[in-house]
Amino acid sequence: MFEGFTLRGRTRRHLYLGGHPVRWRFILDVLLHLRGDVFEYGLWRFSIPYGLLYIAEHAQWNTDYTPPGGLVGKRVLDVGAGCGETAMWFLDQGARQVLCVENGSEARRYLERNARLNKGVSVLVGGFSPGEHLWYHVDLVKMDIEGYEVLFADWLETHPDYNVDVILEAHSVYVKDRFLKLGFTERIDPVFGIDPPWGLVSSARLMTRWKK
Repeated sequence: MFEGFTLRGRTRRHLYLGGHPVRWRFILDVLLHLRGDVFEYGLWRFSIPYGLLYIAEHAQWNTDYTPPGGLVGKRVLDVGAGCGETAMWFLDQGARQVLCVENGSEARRYLERNARLNKGVSVLVGGFSPGEHLWYHVDLVKMDIEGYEVLFADWLETHPDYNVDVILEAHSVYVKDRFLKLGFTERIDPVFGIDPPWGLVSSARLMTRWKK
């Protein structure tokens, strides 16, 4: 199953799965849910990279992806939905419906399969297009799609009355600064503070703007 040990530096050792590093503390979760080269969670199926992402990050989503009013009964636009791992999490938290946008062809195949078998998930046609997808009536926009945040910023600048809860990952300093000017707030890292060293903690910054 695993590809064996790889020494990183002098003290850290990792197992690799499908070319992706697996931290030791996640191995039990991997063993519980990996079937061949697919992660299984009930009717949901995820590819290896997205299954590993879910295992590593879903506990943090309880803080990062929950708006002040909670998620019960909410309608969510999930931009950069992957295989549907965040959609599954949103529904588990009580969301009424998740509208998913995913540009990656392989992840989209999993996503469409998961949408067919799980109530409350819809896959929107095409890659992310602000002029098309942001007109849907939703309570929350979650966006994690590197390189497309600029399109969202451009759209927000010309639609200042857009007023829903928004959670997004900014993948560059330039993008982060643009969203700060649009009224977004950057999450304060508990260790490094407001602006941790770029690339040391994460390759992205979590930004939020709540409905007024």
